[in-house]
Amino acid sequence: MRYKAILWDVGGTLVQHGIPTTVSIRKRLEHASIEHRRLTDEHILATLKEFMQNERSWRTLDDEHRDREVWVAKMFSGCGLSEAQLRAAAMALVEYYDVHAPVDGIFELLEDLDARGMKQAIVSNWPPSLPQFLEHHGFADRFACVCYSAEDGIHKPDERIFRRAMKTLCVAPTETIMIGDNPEWDIIPARTMGTAAVHFDPRKMREQREASDVPMLRRMLMRLIG
Repeated sequence: MRYKAILWDVGGTLVQHGIPTTVSIRKRLEHASIEHRRLTDEHILATLKEFMQNERSWRTLDDEHRDREVWVAKMFSGCGLSEAQLRAAAMALVEYYDVHAPVDGIFELLEDLDARGMKQAIVSNWPPSLPQFLEHHGFADRFACVCYSAEDGIHKPDERIFRRAMKTLCVAPTETIMIGDNPEWDIIPARTMGTAAVHFDPRKMREQREASDVPMLRRMLMRLIG
């Protein structure tokens, strides 16, 4: 069988956590001269979780930022920040990208696959800021297409988001390999469609996985594509 394309998940696959979330938030607030020491890590994470619960309703960067301003207001409730300070804090938290870091060796693998003529695309559950996130980490020009849930509200494991990427790449499910870290969102739906799939878990979050680092993933892919 001749595989022609590879679909990639983003979080936990192309990137993993670089620094703790609360460290990143405090760092950005400090850079904007916003006093944050009264906030506990638990309070920051609780209000962040509430903010992210609205993620599936976001279709634009404006939607995402609107709820970010609501998050900041709740996070700093009772702290006496002015409206101008709250707006500055919200703007400071726009670029959350340093929470994540590219998986070691992933760029070299993408280049090797390009050299072998493989079409590559992203299929991800991610807010509207994904294009900016990818550009920040150097992924922006490495994929033929980027399909993500904020575009139309279709989230993995819905097969339609996978098929949207395949249609753009002009490939069939049986000509495609899906790589992801979440069995329920990435692996099971892909295999149900007749697509090959590799469970790649560099964070080692699951006891059962097929590859946990790029050298292991490379060996599996090279066996598949020949």
